[in-house]
Amino acid sequence: MKKGVPLLLFLFSSVLFCWINNGTVYANLDDMSSLEEMYTQIGYKTVEEAVIEFENHFKKDVKLPFLC
Repeated sequence: MKKGVPLLLFLFSSVLFCWINNGTVYANLDDMSSLEEMYTQIGYKTVEEAVIEFENHFKKDVKLPFLC
């Protein structure tokens, strides 16, 4: 009987937690920019841009494998 008490307590607390945190989230769709724009704002570059930048900085040619 005592072995089932922690299990029941855990189940009760998890159900209570899910019930309390069940809410509605509203998003502002007017201010959404494209995914590519968001990545470029944080410094994302395409592979081609990164390779050219590397080659210019280190004055070395980069040979990448060809992928289909």
